[in-house]
Amino acid sequence: MRITNNMLISNVMNNMYNNLERMNNINRQFSSGKKFSRPSDDPIGVTKSMRFHTDLGKLKQYQRNLKDAQSWMEMTEDSLTEVNDLVKRMRDIAVSASNQTNTDDELKAFAAEVEQKREQLVQTGNATYAGRYLFSGFKTDVPLLDDSGKYKLTDYENTQISEIRGSEIDGGQLNFASEPLNFDIKLGETSTNINLNQNYSDLNALKTAINSQLSAGTTGITADIVNQSGTKGQLVFTRPSGNEDSLLIETPSAGSLDKLGLEDGRYPLKQSEVSDYNLGVSDDITVNTVGIRIFGKAEFDSNGKLIDNPNYHQNQVNGYEVVNDENGKRSSDDYADKSYMLAVVDEFTDALKTGDAEIIQKTIERFDGIQENILQNKAEIGAKVKRLELTDNRMGDENINFTELLSNNEDANMAQVYTQLKIEENIYNSSLAAGAKIIQPTLLDFLR
Repeated sequence: MRITNNMLISNVMNNMYNNLERMNNINRQFSSGKKFSRPSDDPIGVTKSMRFHTDLGKLKQYQRNLKDAQSWMEMTEDSLTEVNDLVKRMRDIAVSASNQTNTDDELKAFAAEVEQKREQLVQTGNATYAGRYLFSGFKTDVPLLDDSGKYKLTDYENTQISEIRGSEIDGGQLNFASEPLNFDIKLGETSTNINLNQNYSDLNALKTAINSQLSAGTTGITADIVNQSGTKGQLVFTRPSGNEDSLLIETPSAGSLDKLGLEDGRYPLKQSEVSDYNLGVSDDITVNTVGIRIFGKAEFDSNGKLIDNPNYHQNQVNGYEVVNDENGKRSSDDYADKSYMLAVVDEFTDALKTGDAEIIQKTIERFDGIQENILQNKAEIGAKVKRLELTDNRMGDENINFTELLSNNEDANMAQVYTQLKIEENIYNSSLAAGAKIIQPTLLDFLR
């Protein structure tokens, strides 16, 4: 085979380019500190790095969740400690006040101090962390208690509700034959049951059906359809003129109020309103303490006396009721449940003012029960905080391990890279020198 100058030059140039490319790749590793910069450099290594980066990203989010959970529970623990201190001081007052030698002025002085502790209890019950209320369940944007010790759970002003206005509904969609709707509407303490079990393609037929059931009651409430356009409109309940009681729609025993565009007027707090933080795969922890478990629900006998049943595990308590009317959202405390703890304090204060020795003596036992419940909740929170500390240590070890694996997979050995770079430089320079010898002859050299 005949070897031409073009063949020699072409081979020399290809080899030089190859040498230059290898040197460039090594130089890229030297300047970036990484074994690869493109998937084509090391497909398997890139796949591993992507997985390690994903795991590290998840771990960092879990660590952020953990820190937030720790802060939340530490604030909760501090709040419970403050509540316990307040209750302990009031118990001490109750012990001192049970002494029959106290004068009326001394008992009144005790009552004045208890009233101050009571105000602080309400403030502690409405404690916040990062702008979120600690004990309000899912309603972290609203306070747990009002000044009277009732569960509030809304931010609306206390006012009478004269009208309940639902959102727009479509008569063509009102099929209650297969799924009946049964709910109560209250005016003050008087309740009327509404049962819908037919189809109402005409909203006027719906209004007639509801009014016929309302008229059978004694409330005087009337229903109407407003803003009607075709088959669509809004259902409105109005209380009778001259009546100052508030209207309230209660949770249905069957069906959904959404079909009528209505909402339950009460804002309940449920034991199930727990916030879980994710700390890993199948690793969740409940961080919040629902206020019922701390403050309980008060029950009273027919004489208005407090019953010794704190109801810490009551399924739910009712807060203020809220509805929409033409003036916007409004609320009232008519149906709000009262905190057992605050009811105990209020009855104790009245007993101090009136010198009721029996209630004062009973208050000591009540405060003992309240403190025991607080300590149980603190113990539960303390166990969770300890668990978070152990989890935090584990995450720290995992972070080190994943970082080390990632480094081993993609970080270049700089000493080895530097040595290889010098080798490639020498090879390239040698190929340049050899190429200069081969490519050097020109036409003048041949003519010479």
